[in-house]
This record gives sequence, structure tokens and C-alpha cells, in this order.
Amino acid sequence: MDFAREELELFLGKDYQLKPGNEGSWQLLLETDARMSEGSFSVEHTKTGNRNIITLRGSNDVAVLHAVYTFLEKAGVRFEITGPVIPDKIDVTALIGYKETILPKVKQRGIRQHINFPMDVSSYPIDEAKEYIRNLARLRFNFITYHSYPSQWYGELKKDGQRGQPGYFFYGQRHDIPDTEFFREKIRNKKTYCIPAIEPYFDDLEVRGKMAVEWLQQLINESKRVGLTVRFSFESRNNSPDVQPTVSTAKHILSLYPRIDELELITSETLDYGQPIKEDAAKELLEPLFGKDIMKDPVLTEQFLLGHSGVARLSANIGHNIKALQAINDSLLKPKGIKGCLGLYIVVPEYLESSYHLLKTYAPDVNYAVLPAHGARRSSLHIPFAKMTKEDWGKTMVYSWLEFDGLMYIQQNGIGGIRNMIEYGENVNGLQPIQSMCFNHWRTAENRITARYAAEATLFGSQDETAFYTRYAQTYGIGNTQAFINAMQQIDKADWYATTDLPNVGFCYAGVWGRTGFGYFGRMKPANLKQGRELYGQAYEYLKQCAMNISKPSGKELIAFLDNRLRATLVYFKAYEKGVKIQQFDENNLTPEQRKAIAGICNESILGFEQYLHIHAEMMPDRGCEGTLISAYHTPVAVLKRIRFEFGDVPYDAPPVSEKSVDAPPAPIIFK
Repeated sequence: MDFAREELELFLGKDYQLKPGNEGSWQLLLETDARMSEGSFSVEHTKTGNRNIITLRGSNDVAVLHAVYTFLEKAGVRFEITGPVIPDKIDVTALIGYKETILPKVKQRGIRQHINFPMDVSSYPIDEAKEYIRNLARLRFNFITYHSYPSQWYGELKKDGQRGQPGYFFYGQRHDIPDTEFFREKIRNKKTYCIPAIEPYFDDLEVRGKMAVEWLQQLINESKRVGLTVRFSFESRNNSPDVQPTVSTAKHILSLYPRIDELELITSETLDYGQPIKEDAAKELLEPLFGKDIMKDPVLTEQFLLGHSGVARLSANIGHNIKALQAINDSLLKPKGIKGCLGLYIVVPEYLESSYHLLKTYAPDVNYAVLPAHGARRSSLHIPFAKMTKEDWGKTMVYSWLEFDGLMYIQQNGIGGIRNMIEYGENVNGLQPIQSMCFNHWRTAENRITARYAAEATLFGSQDETAFYTRYAQTYGIGNTQAFINAMQQIDKADWYATTDLPNVGFCYAGVWGRTGFGYFGRMKPANLKQGRELYGQAYEYLKQCAMNISKPSGKELIAFLDNRLRATLVYFKAYEKGVKIQQFDENNLTPEQRKAIAGICNESILGFEQYLHIHAEMMPDRGCEGTLISAYHTPVAVLKRIRFEFGDVPYDAPPVSEKSVDAPPAPIIFK
């Protein structure tokens, strides 16, 4: 409620007795009403004599805050994940006769931040990170999950029983700043990319770890101040009956972040859980976790268990997490008022039913989370495999995506997949609201339109993309509405093609591109790159038609940014197409002439990616754009320089790709 008053002062000034024209005085009343449905809020105008009264009412304090934002939007303010768009005049007279009650379609709705890559909020100065959090609240989100991998925001438990330091940002991959005028102008760090306040202490691991924790503590505090429920998520990476290491990690996390509301223990993200194992090995693995009848389970049949790659180990990971949560629930979580949650990050659709079944059968009294695939559209296709009932949805956080981290360097649009996911949830839940849904994302400015759709759809229900794009264009004075619709739908189409037929064409971790050999440049199909570029090229042609008739400066800024990111995307594809020409050679049998040719191909491709960097740098409205810039330099550019050195006998002109990291993300798995 205090923050709601702060926001009103920020947007309206301290004098609430507004006097627009001859309409008389205006008064705002903020009040809670426990009789309202959970999470609902209302805005109502009434008039008594010459007094106009706007009552902003909610079922609780957070709902009142959402009523405040509803009122401000009705008066002309526009909220985006990138920040408020302020009109020339905030017109409270637009509220005359207005009365609306909103019961959100999704009760708990918000963002899942993996805080693991240079372009996400984990590189922001704390004041900018807090403003990002405030912008989530302004979208009327009320939930955030912070997911940390080992050693990034908590210390990893080592084999010797000692706990390491947190603060190994971006999986420990160092992103030093090139000593060039271009990078000095575009990136605020002086030497190494990270949270600017931490940079002077980057090489002091103890101080860096302490400052990293303090930074996230501040962000959690701000999240709670603005009405977001805070969940902290981590992986056990363990499938043994011994849960003490996981219990120790949970205690460690709670000691660092005592103000969280929920703790999520989720299965390990991985490409492959290993080869199938034999019956005796499966029994030895699973019976200590689930009991002797596990091999007779009607869903987790012996044929399924032994016939699928690694499903027994995955099941053991789930069993380990169940026992670990049981070990801390009564003694540690409940006394602190913290909810425990068991999560499934499982991108193989055939494994979802059995995995969710294990949770329901062996941990029936806790809440769950399901992250069913990579990308919004594929998540909507996979979620039915979990066979969740209406009752299951009532205790499950479903995770989708604003963007897919496998396409981090190109423009994306996840709106179609988000609509499909919410539609599916609506069909299962009927007239009842969906309980919980959050969305993965890393970049902010690039996901502005998608984030707005997710915010509206979780409030009001799934809506046709065409209607949404039409309203969006009208809001920003884009005269050629049809061209805008065509452009956004085409980006969605190109996004899906790239996700499916160009696996990880824009993944932002150099290690998975190949530390030796040709790597991704040796595997990416040239014809698919060309097809992807042509699909994005059509989107760019549509978008250019929008620029001819825009009546508002905010709309011109919006289209200019999209224009920039689509141009950058096209140049990115062209640079990649040049690099894959090395596929004509056998990396294991090269002549001196062929080595010279490889060096030339790498040079051309590097020049193309450097052009991409310069186009991207033309418009960098937030800190995450700086992160994308330095990440691209240390990923495709760095890998090409490594290939040029390894096969073309050209010395490095920059530090080589690191051969080691503290941790490493698996390349996201792709299914057609």
C-alpha cells in the first residue's frame, strides 16, 4: 500500500486534489476489501456534489496496487516492461463514469529469471535492476522466480565438503572488454563485464561473492516491496538416497536469502540423462527412494523405465528431490513461513507424464512446477503430455517463455506460444482462474511487445494475436496497422522456424559452440540459415511499411528499435552463412591451401559479425543490450577466431575462448 502511494505521487504529483478544468476536485481512495475474490481489484468513479471520487479497491494490498495501475492506464499512462510511457497530459477525466472489476485469469503471474547470462538483469546496476522490478509490478505481475545455477548466487558444495564462493557470473565465463574505442563507448565496464559496482573487486573472489549476494538480497527486497511473491529455484543434480548435500544447500540458500517466500527444488536441466539401464541397476537406483513397488507402478512401467534413455536416472533425481524437500519442510521451511516446491525441468515430452505422476504419488502435499520445453510454442505443445487435471493446475506453477535463450542474438516473438499455453490452461480449468504461470526471459527491450501480451493475457485471458497487435499499433499511433500485424506474425513464424530447424543458432555460451574443431560452424545447415534469413527478411519488409505513417513519437521509437533489431538479425544470419562455408573442408585432413582458405572464410564471417555488433550498438536502451553486445563478441566472434587459429594458423588477436568454466549450461535440446 505504501508503494502504491509512492507510485501515485510519482505519476500524479503529491497533490491528490487534482483540479482538471471545471470538473471540480478529485480524490483518490485506496482500500482493501476481503470480501472480493482472491487477487481481484476494481476502479470506480463516483461523484458527490462537485467532488469526483476514484475508489481503488482490491482484495489485498497487492491487488490495490494493481487497481492503481489500472487507473493510471485509463488516465493515459502506458506501462511496458521497458518502463512507463508518459502522455503529454494525464487525463483523469477519462475516468468519469468508469467502473470495472478485474478478476485475473491467472492468480500468480510473472517472470522467471535464470540470472545466468550477460544480457539478463544479473548484470544491471542495482538501481536499474530495481527499476526493472518496478516495471514488472506496473504490468500488474505479482510473482517472480529467481533461478540460480551452482556458484552463481550461492556457493556450490564441493566433493571435500567445503562450500565454494558465489559470484561466478555467467557460468564463470569471463567477458573482458576489448580495449577499443567502440567498446569503451558502448559498455560501462572498464575491464570485465559484470555488475558495475562489483567490477573493481572482480578478482577478489571472496569480496565478489559477498557483493553478489548483497545485490540479489536488495533485488529480493525490492521485489517484495512492490508486491511480488519471491521464489528461489535451484537444482540438486543428485539422484542418490543421500539427501544431506541437497539439504545443506537449501539451508545455505535460506541463510543467504531469508526473505524469500518459496523455495523450488527442480530437476537438473540436461540434454540426456544417460543410456537406458538394466533392471537390477534400476531397482538399486530407485527402490531406496520410492520403495520396492516402484517397478510395478502402472504409469512408470518397467518397459518404459528400462526402454527409454535415462528415464530411470531422471526418476531418481525426482525421488531425491522429494526426499530432500521432506527433510527440510517441517524443520526448516514451515517455521520460517516459506513454501516448498518441487519442479520438473523436462523437455522430453514422453517423460512428462511419468515424472508428474511421481510427484503426485510420492509428494501429494506440496506444490509443483513444470517447465516442459524450450520456447513458448514448444512448451504449449508439450504441456498436455503431463496430463494435469484441473486439480493439478491448482497446485502447479507452469513455466513458459517470452524468448528462448537458444536464439539470444536475433529478434523473437513468443506471443503465439503464450496464447496457446493460456488457452490450454483455460480449457482445463474452465471458469476457474489458472493458479500460476511465469515466463522465462533474459533481454528486456527486445521482449517489450511479448511481455505486454503476457501481462494482458494473464489478466484477461488468451486473446487473438491480431486483436492485440491492432490495439498495440493504435496505442502507438502506427497508421499501417495491417503491416504491423503482418510483421509481428512473420517474426513469430521465423522464430519458430529458427527454434526448430536452426537449433541454438543464437545460444550465448561459447563452450557449446565448440571448444575444438569446427563446432556449430561445422554443423549448422547452410540451406536452413538461408531459409531463416528469408523468413526474417519478409518480416523486415512488412515492418518498413509501418514507418511511413506513425503519428506518435513513442510509436516512431518503437518501430525504429524493431527495424534495428531485424536489420541486425539479417546481418547475423549473413555472417553465419559465411562462416559455415568451412564445411567444404575435412577438419581432420587439411592441406596448407585449405588452411589458408579457412582463414579467409573466418575473416569474412568475423567481419559480418562485427557489422552485427555495430548495428546492434546503434540502439541500446537498457543494460541488457550491453550484455548482448559483449556476449556476441565472446561467442560467435571468439569461436571463429579460435577456428582461424586452430585450422588457419592465424594468431589470436584477442584472448582465446576459455577451456574451463565453473559450470556450463547444456545446449538446449530441440525437437521438431
